[in-house]
Amino acid sequence: MTTVTINFSQATLSTLETYRATHVPLTLAGEFDKLIKAGYNFSSTHAVYTGGSLAGPDGYLDYPDGSFQTFSGLVNTTPGAASGTFSAGSLEDHISGNYRLVYDGQLNFGYSTSASNGLLLSNKGGTINTLTLQQLITAGTAGYDNTIGNTVLKAHGSVTSSDGNLFSGVVDTLTRTTELFEEGGRITGDFTVSGNSTAIGQGSASTAFGGTLSSYAQYYTDGSSALISAAAIAVTGSTVANEQQLLANAANFGGDDSIAVTLPAIVNTNWLIASGAGDDRISITGGGARLSVDAGSGKDIIVMNDYGHAIDGGAGIDTAVFAGNRAAYAVTGAGGGFSVRAAAGGSANTLSNVERIQFADGGLALDVNGNAGQLYRLYQSAFNRAPDAAGAGFWLTALDNGTTLKQIIGGFSTAQEFINLYGVNTNFDTLVTALYVNALDRQPEAAGKAYWINALEHGLSVVDMVLEFSESPESHTLNAGLIANGFAYTPYG
Repeated sequence: MTTVTINFSQATLSTLETYRATHVPLTLAGEFDKLIKAGYNFSSTHAVYTGGSLAGPDGYLDYPDGSFQTFSGLVNTTPGAASGTFSAGSLEDHISGNYRLVYDGQLNFGYSTSASNGLLLSNKGGTINTLTLQQLITAGTAGYDNTIGNTVLKAHGSVTSSDGNLFSGVVDTLTRTTELFEEGGRITGDFTVSGNSTAIGQGSASTAFGGTLSSYAQYYTDGSSALISAAAIAVTGSTVANEQQLLANAANFGGDDSIAVTLPAIVNTNWLIASGAGDDRISITGGGARLSVDAGSGKDIIVMNDYGHAIDGGAGIDTAVFAGNRAAYAVTGAGGGFSVRAAAGGSANTLSNVERIQFADGGLALDVNGNAGQLYRLYQSAFNRAPDAAGAGFWLTALDNGTTLKQIIGGFSTAQEFINLYGVNTNFDTLVTALYVNALDRQPEAAGKAYWINALEHGLSVVDMVLEFSESPESHTLNAGLIANGFAYTPYG
């Protein structure tokens, strides 16, 4: 079961909307590319050293532009030799006023020295467990982001390379923190990465990124947050890593999920909750017409905390929940569905493919062309009355869980109320006449009466006859107006 909890203040969402509208969407491959590009940029622009030491266990190299590299855990396998190899547990590429890139793992290098060229290094690859890119841009200078400030991007996993150029491996965590606005973000999962560092660095290729996202968390400085946990979301390099995009893809949600979204009053982009298959519980607040739900298949519950939303329950028996009593709301048929607004007026929630509404003091059955309509007509045929709320709730639950109409009328036929109307061992003439009066509100025509008497004489059961009257076109027409806006029931269980 995936759990989603999103809660945005007006200030945070307004800032996010402006920022996302003016920046290229952050894809998973794009985020990982930033790390690779930073490494390529340093190595391609810093080939000449002005000084340094690789004596170990710590080492450094200085460059003419003031940049430097530091090594820790350095082990020279050929100490004192003019050429050889060494390894390090950590390497930092540092460009003052721009960024620092830190590699942690098992890093392998080759080196050679000569009188004419001095010290020359070559990257022999290795294994990287953590790669951290930290921006160091001075506020107010070119490249500084006035909305989020400097960022720190980190990838954790096990990525290997045999030549320092081609890489492949797994990543389990991506994190990002910013100097301003964002308090921190984290994505976890089981991801594979591979690529050509040179091609990525030159912008002619991107990281091949794929796998399964298991959690997403983004926190903001004012307490706003977006959290997704216990997920199993298939991702590729082109997956946009933000909650709005993840929510809108029904393929991301296939279990009995719990989703709660709270947005402010003013929202300028559309938010769709596409919860996919499963028996989901969805709660929505704020956003007005910009926040909508496509609940997919399953027995879904959608908690409506305000108005203006469009809800499509999809397949299955779905319930919209409102906190107040029935009298506080106006429910009317609209465009093949229903609209629900405050009795005092105002904007409405529109419901399509939603079978039930639950209020604080009872329920309203809307599926008049489904289980609820069948049950209502059965009551009218069997008892010549609308269903009582408690009985409707009990039998609706039974129908929703697989009980058949024939089984229900079988139970009805033994009730004292049924016996009072139709008697016991009643002659067929009297029985058929009574059913016409109760089910169709009229006396039988001669041909119809003769037909049903003959059917009973040839073995048709009373239960089957009542069921056929109940579901006849005439019964549908007779009861349609009575249940056009649903009918009341008391939820059972």
